[in-house]
Amino acid sequence: RLYRGNSEFSGIGFNAVDVWMQYLDQGWEHPKGQGRLDAKRKVKMLCGKNVPMVRVMSPFFARWYEEVFFDKDPEIQKQKKLDFFTATDEMLHDFNNCGIYLELQIMFSIDAFADLGHTSLHDALTNLKSLSYQRFKEIAEAIAKRYRGWPGFIIGLGNEWDLFADLQHLNGVLNISDDM
Repeated sequence: RLYRGNSEFSGIGFNAVDVWMQYLDQGWEHPKGQGRLDAKRKVKMLCGKNVPMVRVMSPFFARWYEEVFFDKDPEIQKQKKLDFFTATDEMLHDFNNCGIYLELQIMFSIDAFADLGHTSLHDALTNLKSLSYQRFKEIAEAIAKRYRGWPGFIIGLGNEWDLFADLQHLNGVLNISDDM
């Protein structure tokens, strides 16, 4: 159950999959320097439209997390994280100022989860020491710690995590064979 204040909350929201990426403004979807401005226009357009909730997605690809969150150089990584959270803070403030709850999906797809550590999906999900798992944990803990208690905020750990779990897919978690 989801609560807003002391009462149960329900409502229809929608996905704005690229808004978080636009706030990060790395030039992935729009020319660098234009993404955040476009995202702010979208949020402003939603103000006063009785939209209770919007779900935004994290960077779509693991390599994009490497561009905005991780680096081998500790000083560069520190600056990347500062920039990442400055942009995310701004996005949360903008949605909060419009009275819109925001759901942050911090991992767009299960394939991206495995790609964080350049491991197989099976290893990423079953080996708690894998680089994929450790990086995901670092991202999730940093976001949860920073935004704990933030009003109008929900954290989602992933989008469609079970998409390949029960399918005979090249990257599927369950590689069921006839001889099992």
